[in-house]
Amino acid sequence: MTSMDFSAPRRGDPSAIFHSLCKAVAGILIWTAVVVILRLLVLQVEPPETSNIDPFSFLGVLSVDALLLLISVLYSIIGWRKKTIQLKKTAVSVSSGVISISYVTLPFSDLKRLEYTEKGLCKLFGTGKVRFSNQPRDDSQTEPGVVRQDFTFLFKKADASALFHQIEQGMADNERQ
Repeated sequence: MTSMDFSAPRRGDPSAIFHSLCKAVAGILIWTAVVVILRLLVLQVEPPETSNIDPFSFLGVLSVDALLLLISVLYSIIGWRKKTIQLKKTAVSVSSGVISISYVTLPFSDLKRLEYTEKGLCKLFGTGKVRFSNQPRDDSQTEPGVVRQDFTFLFKKADASALFHQIEQGMADNERQ
């Protein structure tokens, strides 16, 4: 199996959608647990006899959960379709955005952070996460006046590793010049 060619614009792996959805579902579950705990606390307080309103009704919580999940599904699919990466001789080009699309070209000389990880949900889906930025990881070392450009892509492990090494090679080639 050959690794992905990044000289043409490429989207991340479709499993990025499921990765995003799993994160959204985890957030929704945490939100639901908080609402249930708040409901238990509210029920321990005697409400006035004239009030019949339960602000934390079970049906209301499920409705909000369903709405949040639907929004998450739509955003994940559209977000995946709208995010591409392309490696050029001296730079990385990224187009992204759901509501407004932005096009960014980062020269290899401007890249200060490059990471490759395969943990958490990435292991579950057999993917690797490549993250690169024009600012270092430590916020105390950021350059004043420079807008942070931070991008993350999910690919199959072999393709993510290939992307990481190609960017790393581009950064090394740039330093030699």
